[in-house]
Amino acid sequence: MIADGETDHDLAWRKALALYSSDLPKYAEAMKRLGAVHWENITEAHNSRLQWCICACRDFFFGSGLAEVLVKDERRDYFKQHGAMMPTALRQTRVEETRREVLPVGRLRVLDVGSCYGPFDPYRGELFDIDAVDLQPAVCTVHRCDFVSVPVRGPPSSGLALSPEGEVTSIATQSYDVVIFSLLLSYLPAFSHRWSCCVKARRLLRGHGLLLIVTPKSTSPSNHKVIMGWKTALEAIGFSRWRYDKLKSFHCMAYRLHPAAAQEALPDWDTQVRLMRLLVIPNDERHRNELYAAEEEEGDGGSRVVVNSEEVLQAMTELPPFDFDC
Repeated sequence: MIADGETDHDLAWRKALALYSSDLPKYAEAMKRLGAVHWENITEAHNSRLQWCICACRDFFFGSGLAEVLVKDERRDYFKQHGAMMPTALRQTRVEETRREVLPVGRLRVLDVGSCYGPFDPYRGELFDIDAVDLQPAVCTVHRCDFVSVPVRGPPSSGLALSPEGEVTSIATQSYDVVIFSLLLSYLPAFSHRWSCCVKARRLLRGHGLLLIVTPKSTSPSNHKVIMGWKTALEAIGFSRWRYDKLKSFHCMAYRLHPAAAQEALPDWDTQVRLMRLLVIPNDERHRNELYAAEEEEGDGGSRVVVNSEEVLQAMTELPPFDFDC
């Protein structure tokens, strides 16, 4: 039965978790082996998703990344006032001055969603204060959390609220400088859940915070269209793409949250429905006709996504298998 405010996708998600709960520990262990053993053995330094995320954080917050973004706005204002480009020497001076002004005091607060085995644990310390969460943690440094369903509430900047058993019961708004979705969105079969995760990240980030997204490269000819669709959807809710790199095995994207966006309301629901449909993955193409060809049904509540929850549940069974031989 669908609860109040719940979509067909939400119902399918709950069914999938209940149906496969006994398999989740095996899946977590398989992902730990895949990430810590297989990927680390075949991944060169220039193709490492972990190194890319760490470098993006360092370049943006401790390098000149954020300063250059802010000075870019100044350059636009300068052109409007003077009808000419800002002189190079002045631009360089302003970048260095701004870098000193915005340099973080203390460690960056990072939320790693879908962490599984805590791959960023070695980077805890001087620069990073990391909260790691996963549906089924494989190590004790990762907190159990259904990020799709967990509520966002509590005093700003207070981070994770935990039950006596250590499970995340809520996450506070504006608690993090960085939210990482490394191989997360591509594992969610429903576009509505990808959308809700991105909206949740918007609420959890502080102004000028970074949303880092890593997703597998695909041989699908629609790859470029997929990445541009994600860009359009995220920019509609206050993000702007700061960096995009194509590694050998991954698409890596860094989106900056505009400070004012966190205080603004989301678009109306009909617009959100159109935007969430842009958060497709190449695998969606295989199911589009029977699964993701969502229809708009007009009613008192306006447009909503209409799908068959049993078909969504079936799609969830097509996640990578638990047993593999690397």
